[in-house]
Amino acid sequence: VIDLMENDAGYIDLDIELDEPAEILLGWGEHLDDLRVRAYRDGRNFAARYLARAGRQQFTYLYRRNGLRYLQLFVYSHAFKLYYAGLRPTVYPVSRDASFHTADKLHQRIYEISKRTLLNCMHEHYEDCPWREQALYTMDSRNQMLFGYYAFGEYEFAKASLRLMSLSIRDDDFLELCSPAKVSITIPCFSAVYPVQLQEYLAFSKDKAFAREMLPVAERIGNMFLRHRDETGMVPTFRDKKYWNFYEWQPYLEGYQVPEQDNLPQRYDAPLQAFVSLCLARLAIIEEQLDRPEQAQVYRQASEELNKALHSRFYDAEKGLYYSFCNAREAWH
Repeated sequence: VIDLMENDAGYIDLDIELDEPAEILLGWGEHLDDLRVRAYRDGRNFAARYLARAGRQQFTYLYRRNGLRYLQLFVYSHAFKLYYAGLRPTVYPVSRDASFHTADKLHQRIYEISKRTLLNCMHEHYEDCPWREQALYTMDSRNQMLFGYYAFGEYEFAKASLRLMSLSIRDDDFLELCSPAKVSITIPCFSAVYPVQLQEYLAFSKDKAFAREMLPVAERIGNMFLRHRDETGMVPTFRDKKYWNFYEWQPYLEGYQVPEQDNLPQRYDAPLQAFVSLCLARLAIIEEQLDRPEQAQVYRQASEELNKALHSRFYDAEKGLYYSFCNAREAWH
């Protein structure tokens, strides 16, 4: 077991000497359990097989980028000599590296680790994680873009990822769950984040030309949510199996414990109203900055109306709390 001492992303690199040909199994991951790398997770197996010849050899697997802290080798040989096993890092060349210094060593370390985490999730596009999926999501990448504007002043990478996501717009005016991909499900509130990302890119980069280029996709998303409103003034949850009403990995917010079924009363989720309201409000800001005041007013008014409906339907004045979801007849947690 080789401990790289920190999470990293790159190509597995091996320098080993054997007296005979042998099979070498490699596994990699981020956690140890009883001194074994836990490479298998939810149907995914982060492992590979290397058929080694006799003698000393160096091998770099350049066809697959891996994220890991721990690397484990099973060498099926009577003896071997390991000169090196680790990674060749793949680091995106950011525009700049913002300096941040504080007398508090803990805060300084948190900043350095956070910045490194951002870099580990930047390759062809933003990634939700360097180990497992290495996938581009709107929700995850929104935070990565926003933090990256401060840490790196990086706009080109965000621009490329926003364009890539825009190309995944579907016939139902949702974005694919990941880009580039064809996935059997999508998460409605994730698509609502795209106009938020675009507005923040515009605010930091001042790149109106690109915002104007992406505006039709952002409008398709916003208009789709507006069409989905019903007589309550709210956006009901999406019932088809291709929609996953997910918001957060918490009980009753992850879309598993209260799944949508056609034979149940229509459900309304407070988080979905909030996401759509934010989507429309940010879309209004984009329209304003692109000198489209009439369109801006439409989205701004829709956002305000949705806020009122959310507060009226979900707020419990006695408890001073909002319900997470409700149906057409009653409010319930």
